[in-house]
Amino acid sequence: MENILSNIYEQEYQEWISKIDDEDVDRFDFLCVKKWEFCLCGCHKDAVLAVKEMLDWCGEDCKSRKNASKLINYQTFMLYFLDFYGYTEHGGSVYGCWLNDNGKQLLEFINNALKEEEKDENI
Repeated sequence: MENILSNIYEQEYQEWISKIDDEDVDRFDFLCVKKWEFCLCGCHKDAVLAVKEMLDWCGEDCKSRKNASKLINYQTFMLYFLDFYGYTEHGGSVYGCWLNDNGKQLLEFINNALKEEEKDENI
């Protein structure tokens, strides 16, 4: 996992995991339960993948993005979610948002979590 030690989310995850006594929690649980204060039920990975989808979209060049008017409802909600949690910035419209450094680190953390999970599955 490249650059992960400098990633603030990885540092916070390592601190969090050292304080709990549950071997079944992972980085997806960390984001959903600790960072976003979601409940413990459901599939946290699915929720994180929805966030990743929109982080990827916000990371694209505005000119190459799918037309914002074609976003479906949950995607528009996700833009507001990303803005509320400080992962994006925008000018006149949330549809023209872009990733800030915090959002870039979150996307890196999620991508590394997916790589780590894939590596564990291949063992």
